Amino acid sequence: MVMTFPGRNALLTLCLILLVALPAATEAPAGPYNVGYVIYDFPFVSPDGALQSLTTAVWYPTDAEPTPYTYGDGRATGLVSLDGPVSPAGRPFPLVVFSHGYGGGGTANLFLTKHLASWGFVVASPDYPDPDQMVRIRGGGTNTPILQYLRNALRLARTGLDFPFDDYAFRPAGLRTVIDQMLAQNADDTSALHGAIDPDRIAVAGHSLGTFTALSVAGLDPQWTDPRIRAVLALSGGVFMWPTQDFAQVSVPIMFMYGEREAGQRERIGLADVAALTQAAYDVCQPPKFMLEVKGGTHFTVGQRVDEERRAGGYASLPERQVAVINSYAAAFLRLYLRNDTSAAATLQQTDPMLTLYRHDM
Repeated sequence: MVMTFPGRNALLTLCLILLVALPAATEAPAGPYNVGYVIYDFPFVSPDGALQSLTTAVWYPTDAEPTPYTYGDGRATGLVSLDGPVSPAGRPFPLVVFSHGYGGGGTANLFLTKHLASWGFVVASPDYPDPDQMVRIRGGGTNTPILQYLRNALRLARTGLDFPFDDYAFRPAGLRTVIDQMLAQNADDTSALHGAIDPDRIAVAGHSLGTFTALSVAGLDPQWTDPRIRAVLALSGGVFMWPTQDFAQVSVPIMFMYGEREAGQRERIGLADVAALTQAAYDVCQPPKFMLEVKGGTHFTVGQRVDEERRAGGYASLPERQVAVINSYAAAFLRLYLRNDTSAAATLQQTDPMLTLYRHDM
């Protein structure tokens, strides 16, 4: 089959569709904790038997004072307490494993991962060994030419129900490995995370292809479904690779979120309407379930904003009100269903003006 590709402008638009969201500066956690940060390199045996290492970024609650920190290759900065002690107040904390989009890295959703840690979650986000690795936790990557990278991502996004599950089995396998390794750290009395995690309160989250990763272990793929999962957060999701009726298999609380402008962006480059697919998936999911459409949002919006210094490079920044609504509802969802924080229900019962569509069944 001969494939044709869109022009340069559409290819740049594709950055907003399936791909990595570039990290950005993030500050001022809204929760009661300061945010600690540590990097682990976990051993990982991929489904093909290869021994690899999963570099994993971990944010967690701390009482230590944060200091300026530059992530990876300098694309993002923020305030964290590097290797600071885990806060003794409120532990053990729920664990959230976050999965990045295609070609991204564990630091590709900083504004959300840090926010969740400030609200009393340990958040682990690994670098998956995608064929293209444009952003890495420690910096570097494959340095794939940008147009080639975009074409590879577009080809994957167009697969639909023919998505190559076996080729990407390393993602759900890697996610389960991160859970195993984080719980091993929790049980190790020499680890800084000893006793910090509640093994009975684990959620998964993901953006774009990371949503495929999270949903696979949350019930949609019997090979990888993990009974330890208690909730799933699906951001601008890869919902196109499963028949709609399969979403009835997700039996844990679920929250979908996507941007208002995603439908038009995807249509221009020949991709399915993420809004229609997400709404159909929501309809068949079991409650509790939530679906949010962020006003003015793009696929990129729900992934990560770009800081001031990168605006000259052609990337739009994400307005603070969009960041606020994404963080607020995501944190409230996880606080309610992982921390049993009933005060979070008030947020989930109202429709913020930054939501153009909000459906829920609590």
